[in-house]
Amino acid sequence: MRICIDGIGVTKLHGTGLYTYTCELLQNLFEMYPQPSYDLIWDESSHIDGWENTGKINFFNLSKRDELNGLKAIKDHITGNKINLFHSPNNGLSIPPDGKGKSACKYVITAHDLIAFTIPEMVDEKYLNRFLQTFPKAAEEADRIIAVSDSIKEQLANVLALPNDRIDVIYPGCSSQFSLMNKEHCMKFLKDNYHIQGDIILFAGSVHIRKNLETLLRVFREIKMSFKGLKLVLAGKVDGKRQEYYLELKGLAKDLGIENELIFTGTVEYKHMPYFYNASKCAVNLSDYEGFPMTAIEAISCGVPAICSNTASFIETVGDKALLVNAKQEKEVKYAILEALNSGDDSEALINKSNRVKKEFNWNRAIKDHVRLYESLLS
Repeated sequence: MRICIDGIGVTKLHGTGLYTYTCELLQNLFEMYPQPSYDLIWDESSHIDGWENTGKINFFNLSKRDELNGLKAIKDHITGNKINLFHSPNNGLSIPPDGKGKSACKYVITAHDLIAFTIPEMVDEKYLNRFLQTFPKAAEEADRIIAVSDSIKEQLANVLALPNDRIDVIYPGCSSQFSLMNKEHCMKFLKDNYHIQGDIILFAGSVHIRKNLETLLRVFREIKMSFKGLKLVLAGKVDGKRQEYYLELKGLAKDLGIENELIFTGTVEYKHMPYFYNASKCAVNLSDYEGFPMTAIEAISCGVPAICSNTASFIETVGDKALLVNAKQEKEVKYAILEALNSGDDSEALINKSNRVKKEFNWNRAIKDHVRLYESLLS
């Protein structure tokens, strides 16, 4: 069996949720399902320790990804190398749109979000146009679609009228690196490596308008007066298309008088994130839209109180393990954060939530579901 998977999430999208998903999917597939030969669509400038020395992985270099030539190169590779199954984990954007030709290859895509359809005003124009043109064609070509949550499956059915028997819900796993650690040790790590000292409230994720970070900044201004030395740390990408919103937030922080307590870290090394969570008093995610709220699950896995929006995917995945709020209501957000800050170290309750999250969202279960799907298509 020969399986080809697009590795763009690992090679080009460092610091994003798609990087985390793709990296963990591939690493766990290679470990738990070594029987197939794997072809990875790759960029030769990238490097993952251990993968290059695995004899059953063939790296297909595709560093230039202009839409027409990139998709043609992928199709040529599939048809010319007897690929049995091609998996596009990046919302199907690497599925060739013009049919499989003579190839008997099966196509699988992972759908992470449909925000371009549901809240198009929150998507930059370039990505919006590409997604609206490409995703419906990819969904039509795909033999099966993996939805990362029930809410995404429902959107696929509503937006594209896709039948249920072509959609499989497979929750991503949460990496085992996200677990309870010594808080003092983690605080020292942040001090030594990021020059961050004292108690912090954490937001983890790309700086994006849908995250309601203006609300978080305004609420923090009120809260910090009662907690000496408290910092608000925003750990995530701020460059590229996010820069305009980042500069707006910096201006708002100055107007609010909290610029000295607000810390933008930029992209954080994935292996460093457990230190950020474990050093935090609480983690906040007020996003209007998440296909699968991985950062909230990571925080809870680390035994950290999580305050999240009361939108569909949060309710589905962490509804009974987090404090859910209406992100548009500042008082509601404020009281939830205060509850988390004043709750003290209720270690038994936090450990219980951590264990429940790890049981529900783990890569062992996710890979077994992927393997069942792959083998059902190829049987």
